[in-house]
Amino acid sequence: MIKPLHNAEDIASFIHELNVNADHHIGYVGTDLEEITDTLKHDFSDFSLNQSVIGAYEGEELVALIAFDVDEVEATVEVWGPFLKNPDNEEAALKLWHTWWKNTPCSILRYYLFPNVHNYAVIEFANAIGARPNGEHYVLSIERSSHQPLTKLHTIVPFHEKDTDAIAALHNEHFPDTYLSVEDMVSSLDSNNKLFLYKENDVVKGYVYVEADPKFEESDIHYIAVKPEYRGQGIGTLLLHEATTFLFSFSAIQNISLCVSADSEDALFMYKKAHFTLDHQLISLVGKT
Repeated sequence: MIKPLHNAEDIASFIHELNVNADHHIGYVGTDLEEITDTLKHDFSDFSLNQSVIGAYEGEELVALIAFDVDEVEATVEVWGPFLKNPDNEEAALKLWHTWWKNTPCSILRYYLFPNVHNYAVIEFANAIGARPNGEHYVLSIERSSHQPLTKLHTIVPFHEKDTDAIAALHNEHFPDTYLSVEDMVSSLDSNNKLFLYKENDVVKGYVYVEADPKFEESDIHYIAVKPEYRGQGIGTLLLHEATTFLFSFSAIQNISLCVSADSEDALFMYKKAHFTLDHQLISLVGKT
């Protein structure tokens, strides 16, 4: 039996049980039960929960689930799953997929999946629905005990509105078609979310955007970029240290994570030099309707 799901706690519990394992892992979703539940309740999809999550049952047991994080304005969806108790149950996954698309209340142009490279079931499922690989990514992290803060520099400053155009040009060049626009970042700035710039002689040479969530002891370094003509000067390393120093200023945060393209050899070298270690290897897949 296939039906919509609406109970955030039950959905989160099912996802959490599977997502902690590499062969079920989806990069869009965390591994903390409380955080998953909170996201489903407060920060998930432009549709209601029962329009966004669909499950398959065998008798009374939930055996498969897909959650669709819909952005109605962009006409895109990030696919959480499929989460399958039996990884070989592709039939259930495809039934869930086709049932949701048949009943979705708006037009979607693109869909994205982000499984672990060891999640063979979802990779095969993605191929079956016509999604194609769009690059591999690494999730890296650093523990508080490994952090080595540097003296704060006057060349690293908080974002100012007058720098919007410079940041937008740099962001769009380095991260085209990414999940957060400059407008998204700027509108979210507060005591927990920061956009730091490396600025010298009134020229923006690089930036880093970070988010802290001390309530769930979570943090993310979403973006870090340096203009090509200023690379090789250690600017990226300085921005990275500014980001980690800010995030570790929250006593609740013991670990910082980030996601980086596997093709970004310079970035990987910088992160590893700063004592970041590899947690997950993910593959991005994209499909068009």
